[in-house]
Amino acid sequence: MLYGIAAATASFLLAALLAGLLRAPALRLALLDRRRRRPVPLLGGVAVVLVTGLVAWAGDGTGVVPLGPAVGRLLVAATAVGALGLAADVWRLRRRWVVAGSAVAAACVVPYEVTGPVAGGLAVVWIALVAAAFQGLDHADGVAGTVGVVTAFGVAACAAAEVMDALAVLLSVLAAALTGFLLHNWHPARVALGACGSL
Repeated sequence: MLYGIAAATASFLLAALLAGLLRAPALRLALLDRRRRRPVPLLGGVAVVLVTGLVAWAGDGTGVVPLGPAVGRLLVAATAVGALGLAADVWRLRRRWVVAGSAVAAACVVPYEVTGPVAGGLAVVWIALVAAAFQGLDHADGVAGTVGVVTAFGVAACAAAEVMDALAVLLSVLAAALTGFLLHNWHPARVALGACGSL
């Protein structure tokens, strides 16, 4: 319990700091959201992905909150999807490649032994489509981050109720990192998630 509070606090502060620091390099590298009337840097998602991963692996490495193999796979897959999103931000990849990459990552983490192959396949398709839809929320200031925070806290509460401590801590860390990012994303946004963070 105490580690969860400390991890969430660290995630909030680190994400807020890192999102602010990554703004200048994004402007220099012209990693900007081109749909807005004013240029908004896209590296806020990098801050969220890095902080979530670092804090979660720190908890696992110290043995305070062991992630376990299933949650560890989930974190690795999420990091890979974040890297794919960063590639989409940098090289403007077509949406079909992003959806296909999200589907491959989802296929690696769906628990087929619980769902069965047919339901597992449907879950993979659902996860890929929801990820693509969530990416579409990043066009407006504060929307994707707010929906992400509410969703992560809600699922963390469900995981805690089911005594899935590692998943609850991971989702709490994600929610806190997104909250830290939101300090820079309210209107007028100074940084956006980009595909890296929204995926």
